[in-house]
Amino acid sequence: HLVNSTSRSKKIRYMSDPLTIASNFLKSAPPGEFNEVFADVKGILGDQAYVFDQPGATENAHRVYNTDQMVAINAGDHKFLVSAANNVGGDSYFDAETLQVHEVDHVKQTVISSAPSTDHDQEVEPWRAALYTEVSNYVKSYFPNGTCAVTGSKDGNSYVLAIGISAHLFNTRSFYNGRWRSVWTVKFNPGQSGDLAGRISTSVHFFEGGNVQLKTDADKTKRGIPAQNAQQFAQNVAGSIGALEADWQSQFDNLFDNMGQTTYKALRRPLPMDCRVIGSRWGMIQSYRLGADLSK
Repeated sequence: HLVNSTSRSKKIRYMSDPLTIASNFLKSAPPGEFNEVFADVKGILGDQAYVFDQPGATENAHRVYNTDQMVAINAGDHKFLVSAANNVGGDSYFDAETLQVHEVDHVKQTVISSAPSTDHDQEVEPWRAALYTEVSNYVKSYFPNGTCAVTGSKDGNSYVLAIGISAHLFNTRSFYNGRWRSVWTVKFNPGQSGDLAGRISTSVHFFEGGNVQLKTDADKTKRGIPAQNAQQFAQNVAGSIGALEADWQSQFDNLFDNMGQTTYKALRRPLPMDCRVIGSRWGMIQSYRLGADLSK
């Protein structure tokens, strides 16, 4: 009984901790709207908003959100991703284009300092560089506001390349914001073949005359990608990512094309749905009502 009582008291303290509750709200903030949600949460907390004055509390809330949303930060003439894939410890992130490591101010979303990377594997580097070039070309072709990252490492004798893609479309004046994110990992042995696995995530917020959020996740895989040389392998991996993402978008489009004829109609009316003009069916509809009256 003492153990159960202690467990319950910890759970109560956890659920009543205003910083924990606020942090969960902030992590779910729609794309591009973190600052607005942050201000609203502090307003809701009222006298308890002091929890964000604790050392590192505000910075950590921004860090968690920026990393999860894979935001892009300016680094001179280009942008780099803030993501788990290219984090090299603390607030430092690997820049796949310049081979530098940038320390980031998560609140201001700016670079504090930069230094050459010393941790990337030289044997993996030609494969990583080739893949970064191909993925960058893909992102530039299909995502107007897209940014990508590619990192490389070894797992025993195998090479591992991690790819991150993030793109956004913010249009607050028209009451919508959205972000596309995908994270991929390909593990291979040079001269053999590799397996690609990843997750595609989308977040969209519509708030004209309402407040609707759409969040989706889809896991995708592609096995047996030939890894005979770096250039051909990079083209095959980038092509596979493009095909998998295009297939997911096509499924997405089909879902919404059909939703008006299925889901929404099922929610708003009980009458049969056969796509006929209702004007010629008033007699039938009146008979439904008459039948209901007679059954009383």
